[in-house]
Amino acid sequence: WIVVDTPAGGPAFRNRFVKTRLRQTIDGPFLYLDCDLLVRGDLGELFTLDADVAGAANHSRPAVDEQIWRTDARILEAMGWETRQDVYVNGGVMFCNDTPGARRLCSDWHLRWLESSRKLAGHQDQPALNAALQATQPRLVVIPPRFNAQFRYTVGTVSDAVVWHYYSS
Repeated sequence: WIVVDTPAGGPAFRNRFVKTRLRQTIDGPFLYLDCDLLVRGDLGELFTLDADVAGAANHSRPAVDEQIWRTDARILEAMGWETRQDVYVNGGVMFCNDTPGARRLCSDWHLRWLESSRKLAGHQDQPALNAALQATQPRLVVIPPRFNAQFRYTVGTVSDAVVWHYYSS
């Protein structure tokens, strides 16, 4: 166990504070998994990727305009942030290597998340993650939906999925 001190705040704030600082807290490569998913198979393949970070497209959708939630779009606009044009990553399943690119990304992610949390009084971390991906340009591998089948929005992803992500929130 690694104990992480957090600033005062509600559970959502403290949860995202820790999530956005994991790369600065954990030595070595790691796989982050949200608590609202079910692992149904071997995830070892993710540790063999030649990447700084890896994640799946949000909502398991192929088109970027279908990947960005309205709430996320409002946050991105309010913060004046830009995101990649090819993918909007879901932060629920993320492989993070121990590389300079991953460290730059995660440092920027945490700072952006803190800024948006203070400015907008919300704790969504995905807009900050995707803005940080655009700003820092790490070696990103977009993993197939079977590693993060967000079936609430794309039910067809569950049949061969290794991870079912059911969005408890």
